[in-house]
Amino acid sequence: MCGGGKGKQYGNANLKDPNYKGEAVDPSLKDGPDGVDRGCTDILCCIIFIAFLCGAGFVVSVGFANGNLNRLTAMYDAAGRGCGIDEGVKDYPLLYFFAPVPGMTWKTVCVKKCPSAAMIPTD
Repeated sequence: MCGGGKGKQYGNANLKDPNYKGEAVDPSLKDGPDGVDRGCTDILCCIIFIAFLCGAGFVVSVGFANGNLNRLTAMYDAAGRGCGIDEGVKDYPLLYFFAPVPGMTWKTVCVKKCPSAAMIPTD
């Protein structure tokens, strides 16, 4: 039977006994193995991590204050212009990928609306 039978005991534990408190713990392990005094050992790592978080927060705040978040999600044409963002393509918010023709798969162009049929570019 998978998972053990009814009333099966594991070690000294009777899993059906509602008063079972677990097995006794060795008194020598009360303060940890070998009675070693415990303390914080990773203070330097914690300080470095907090410094990293502060630095990352600074970079994010400078990015929000001076950057353009729309550039992160913008689509770019073959000339590297952000569709709907950069001059010359502000009125063209969509990006169209030409039909996959060998040697032309990288060709893209910003458009106002999606074309109804596949187009093959001519250089």
